[in-house]
Order: sequence, then C-alpha cells, then structure tokens
Amino acid sequence: MLEFLQQPWHWWLSGTLIASIMFFLLYFGQSFGFSANLRTICAAAGAGRVAQFFDFNWKAQRWNLVFLVGAILGGLLTEQFLTAPGTVVEISDATRADLGTIGFGAPVGTQPLELFGWEAVATWRGFLILAAGGLMVGFGARYAGGCTSGHAISGLSDLQVPSLLAVVGFFIGGLLMTTSSFPTSFKLGMKATLQLLKFLLVGTLFGIVMAKSEAMSWYRIQEMFRFQSFHMYGIIGTALVLGAAGVALIKRLGLRDISGNPIRFYPKARSVTRYILGGTIFGMGWALSGACPGPMVVNIGFGYFSMAIVFAFALLGTFLYGYWQKHLPH
Repeated sequence: MLEFLQQPWHWWLSGTLIASIMFFLLYFGQSFGFSANLRTICAAAGAGRVAQFFDFNWKAQRWNLVFLVGAILGGLLTEQFLTAPGTVVEISDATRADLGTIGFGAPVGTQPLELFGWEAVATWRGFLILAAGGLMVGFGARYAGGCTSGHAISGLSDLQVPSLLAVVGFFIGGLLMTTSSFPTSFKLGMKATLQLLKFLLVGTLFGIVMAKSEAMSWYRIQEMFRFQSFHMYGIIGTALVLGAAGVALIKRLGLRDISGNPIRFYPKARSVTRYILGGTIFGMGWALSGACPGPMVVNIGFGYFSMAIVFAFALLGTFLYGYWQKHLPH
C-alpha cells in the first residue's frame, strides 16, 4: 500500500480527490477558493488602512488561513513520507526537448533547479523571474476574481460563464508566456480551534493531492500549456465533471451543510473585461512561476523554499490590485 502511495498519482484519482475537497468545504459551509487568502493576509497586515478593498472582517476568513497551513503540512508530509527516493516528474519527450532549447535539463525532481535552486535565485535574472511570476499571479487572481480553484473548479462546476471567461484568460496568458522568450495573530478558544481543525485536515489532503498528482510541478504546467500531455487536463477535467455533477445534485436535492444551512452558490459578477484581462495576467504568472496560490504553499511545505519569493510577490500583486482597483476597467 505504501509503495502505491509513494508513486505519482494518476490524473483520474487526483481529479476525483480535488472534487471531493470542494464538496468537503461546501459541507463545512465554505467554498473552494485559495487565492482569497492573499487578500486576507494583506488585510490582516493592515492594508485596509491604505485601500478599501482590504477593509473587511478578515477574521471571518481564518478557516481559509488554516486550510493554507494544512496545504503546507500536506506538502511536508508528502516530501517526508509519501515520495519514493529518486522520484522525478516524467514529462513528455516533446516538452523535454522544448525545455532543453531554453536551457532546462531533464527533470531531477519535482521542480527545475535552473529556476528554483538557490544558485539560480541568487542571480538577478532568477530572482526577477520568480518575483514577476508571483506578482502577476497575485494581481491577476484578484483582478479576475479568483484562481484555478475558484474558477476552473468551483465556478465551472456551477456552470458560471464568468468563470469560463477567466479560464480562457488563464490559457491566453499561459500560452503567451510559454510561446514567448522565457526570461497577524489572533487568540482562539478550544471550541473554535476544534471547529477549524477540519479545515486543517482538508487543507492537508489538498496539499498531498497537489504534490502526489504533480500539479504543483513547474514541468507539468509547461507541459500543459504546450499541449504535450493529457495529465493536467485529465486532473482538471475529472474534477470538473464530478464537480458539475455534484453541484447539480446538491441543487436538485436542496442539500444542507454540517450546520443545517442550505448550501448556496453565489453568481459571480458579470463582466468580460476583468475576467479576460485578469485571467491573462494570472495565466502569464502561472506559466512563468509554475504555480497558482495553492501549489505555491505546497511547494514551500515540500521543501522548495525559494517558492516563498513567488508567494511574497503574489501578496504584493494582490495589494497593488486593491490599491488600483478603482482605476481598472471592470
């Protein structure tokens, strides 16, 4: 059994588990949207004094911060116990050849040392690539109103057109990047702690799935945007099919969450400009850094600490969006 768990997980299993994570959160009275944590962290740091976008009760989102911690824990557990020694990402020959032409060798792990190794990060070029990727992911995710979890999984499962537009933007940005030159604390009582524990567990499952499915790997993102493997499309497609079927069933049966409240799905604001432009910016950052907000923290837990640079600049991108929000076309 352990030998099976230590191997990379097939796309159908990974997609099924991602859909189950969305349903767990719905049952617990919340929704699946990881990039909202970027706004929450900015608000907790006092950004509400500078921009109205961050002036909200961020403590109501502490469950999502616990989910984030769980994702880091999931990455750590996977690296320590659920990864066989010498495991590398088995990307397609076409992607391997393409990446070789821009200076990337064959994979020796989950992430390329040419980008995430400390020697690379210590150069201006390496640092700026990670910083630019994080900045675009943070800014683009808030401009588009969500990332892959909020749009590609939750939004499309609810058959929302704005999410479809955002996903189109993700791929426009991703294709543009891959086809161009690659360049505060709070106190909790025991009851509240126990209530948040379930989000830690679901977040840990999320982190494990992101790591074992290799969806956190820069190599897999490059492969996806080059249309050279079905792996990532299989993960997203499986989660989407199961998610859409599950959401339809929830609506039809009028199911309720753990507290007895009706499970609600909120329509996203209608627009074309914000979803295409924001999605494109997000997609460019996703292709450049190889990670959206969830996989960023999973990578940190897995031991790729240079990903903290990407996450830090994703927070900066989120702050800049909030600061300029009123001046952007929506």
